[in-house]
Amino acid sequence: MMRINMRMIRIAVFLTSVFTTVLAAEGLMRIEKQRNKIIETRGCRRQSQRYHHELVPNTICRSRYPEWDTTFRVNSLGFRDDEISREKPEGVFRILLIGDSFVEGEGVESEQIGANVLERQLSKKFEKSVEVVNMGVMSYSPIIYQRVIEDKGLP
Repeated sequence: MMRINMRMIRIAVFLTSVFTTVLAAEGLMRIEKQRNKIIETRGCRRQSQRYHHELVPNTICRSRYPEWDTTFRVNSLGFRDDEISREKPEGVFRILLIGDSFVEGEGVESEQIGANVLERQLSKKFEKSVEVVNMGVMSYSPIIYQRVIEDKGLP
């Protein structure tokens, strides 16, 4: 009889542990879901057949996470950059910078984006007009980079 009671107690402890773990995991997932509701860049992003997703041209969004809160503008070409002309201006050295969220600058203000920092440093160093075009978009991959360059690469 004692053996059955110990067995039942062990089963009860095990089931209680499993239930508590599942309950804690559910709670954590709900908290994470709430946390993700504050990501407001969805208004600047849309699905795309060719690129999987892309930034919506001519939009302004807020990127807000617990770690940062920034506002960013998407130009008419669909990149997080100042408005630029498709044709390279005379006397300007142009660099196309492509990549994922690090290049896009998710989480930093416009003046802190790597492309803008690089543009300022190169223009100062070479005393020449340099334009570094930020063509980065969050979660892009090498095959998407190729498509972006083919479709949106500037002359």
